[in-house]
Amino acid sequence: MNVEVYLFGDFGNGYTQYIDDDSRTLFKSIATKSKANSQLVIHRDGTLMYYIYVRRLHNSESSNNRYLGICYALNNRFVRNIEGLFSIF
Repeated sequence: MNVEVYLFGDFGNGYTQYIDDDSRTLFKSIATKSKANSQLVIHRDGTLMYYIYVRRLHNSESSNNRYLGICYALNNRFVRNIEGLFSIF
């Protein structure tokens, strides 16, 4: 079983991501489409399962474009307790 944890977001100075790989397109797309202040997205790509949490960062000086994202990616496995995963994020 392979597990990867990604951190990504836009904190006002453009998009940044760790681990920086080809998942960048997926994360940016989900963040763009996300409208809620806090959202969990599950995405499957073949045998990879992505559990992606996006949180909007608001303050009086910024627009809604700032956000923080965390992704837990599993290969050949899936999470059964989604509510538990959301509470971890």
